[in-house]
Amino acid sequence: MFALGVWLVLPSRNWAGSAAGEEQLDECRDTGAGVFRLYVGSGGATVGPWYSVTLRRPGVFQRERQIFYSYGVPAVRSLRCLSDAVMLENSTGSIRLNYSRAVTELTSGPLLYFDGKLSPPFMQPVRIAVITIGWLSLALATVSGVRFYAK
Repeated sequence: MFALGVWLVLPSRNWAGSAAGEEQLDECRDTGAGVFRLYVGSGGATVGPWYSVTLRRPGVFQRERQIFYSYGVPAVRSLRCLSDAVMLENSTGSIRLNYSRAVTELTSGPLLYFDGKLSPPFMQPVRIAVITIGWLSLALATVSGVRFYAK
């Protein structure tokens, strides 16, 4: 029960979109900012494609974090790392994300687009439910006397 709780509470790389349904399309690196990855996701025949850009900062304990999400439009096709920004080349032109903004602001809440319109930050209801179940599992494991050490 405790292991299930820990697994459910650990955050996914994505704020929006399912990481399980994504395929990596592109990657670029900047020695100071880190590794940027572009993914395209598909939920099947009834769901349109989504595009996700993540950043993994340099360092051993750094996790990959979503900094950009687009459902439908703009359709991001490739990434290009410049000296001070990453360029998201897409169907309507390009989007420039400065490294400083990506590192400080967007790793805690990505830039979100739905059908070409900028959206306010949100968390998917499914992710909220998973986190809640994880915390409840941890609480139940603790209350029921699960031992975390060997005798």
